[in-house]
Amino acid sequence: MKRTSVVWLAAVLVAAGVAAAAAPWGQAAPAPQDRAGCWDPAVRIQFETVFDRHRTALRSARNRVDDERYALRRLLTSPQATRAQVDAQATRLGEALAALERARAAFLWDLRETLPADRRDVLLRCFVRRGPGWGPRWWR
Repeated sequence: MKRTSVVWLAAVLVAAGVAAAAAPWGQAAPAPQDRAGCWDPAVRIQFETVFDRHRTALRSARNRVDDERYALRRLLTSPQATRAQVDAQATRLGEALAALERARAAFLWDLRETLPADRRDVLLRCFVRRGPGWGPRWWR
């Protein structure tokens, strides 16, 4: 094969790879069916009331996860750390993550119980979104 043919073939393959990788990014996220329902002041007040009840539990659980991750990172970068210390810290991090998921589930359950049953599915999609990493995310 001539050098120019190889260059063109490589360019075509790179362009095809970029197009295939960029295809999912170009798609718009599906919008909620009832966008006006998301901004309904009565629904928003219900959401705020439930969130206010769970705010401290969610914040403290999230802070504990951050602290445990930081401690694990410090152990992993420390030259004096032992495998037993790292394993114990990883266990504590797992417990903190589980506590955060329980706090999130409690919040979402109370939110589910507060929202009107006929519009619950649409409204939960307004307030709960999938985020990077694990578990649902909510506004704020």
